[in-house]
Amino acid sequence: MKLLVRILLGLVLIFVLVGVGAVLFVDSLAKQAVEQGGGLALGVETRLESASIGFLSGEFTLNGLAVANPPGFAEPDFFALDGTRLDLPIGNLLGDRVTIPALVLEGITLDLERNAQGTNYGVILDNLARFESGQEPGGGGESASASAERGKVFVLQKLVVRDVRATVNLLPQ
Repeated sequence: MKLLVRILLGLVLIFVLVGVGAVLFVDSLAKQAVEQGGGLALGVETRLESASIGFLSGEFTLNGLAVANPPGFAEPDFFALDGTRLDLPIGNLLGDRVTIPALVLEGITLDLERNAQGTNYGVILDNLARFESGQEPGGGGESASASAERGKVFVLQKLVVRDVRATVNLLPQ
């Protein structure tokens, strides 16, 4: 009987430690996921200074997001975002209709360029289209089968966009 109690206490302790570890490292895992997922989907380097996930507060923030330009373009970054905040109480995620109280985007910088290779946004959109179709970034590959299942409905109550700058250089070179 004592052995069974010790085993159960050991299992509970392991679950508690895993839960505490997940809470402590969730921000760095989110940062890594944004960087790797963005790079894979867009075909260019994606950098993020920090991410913060507030389980209890329901607030998700990103700071210092930058999407690099494809090789051969003048500016180092195609897109940059100083900060974003998403308010999403955890209880809202349970229903079929998810209400998002607020999304704030601040310090957006966009660089649109054209050169002999084409446009920087064209290269990024081509990479994204290949990613969405299931092809490898280098081309080729089979299309992934898409299911037409009905999912959740998301309702955004408030969108705030501040400090937007765009640079456009589309003259033929």
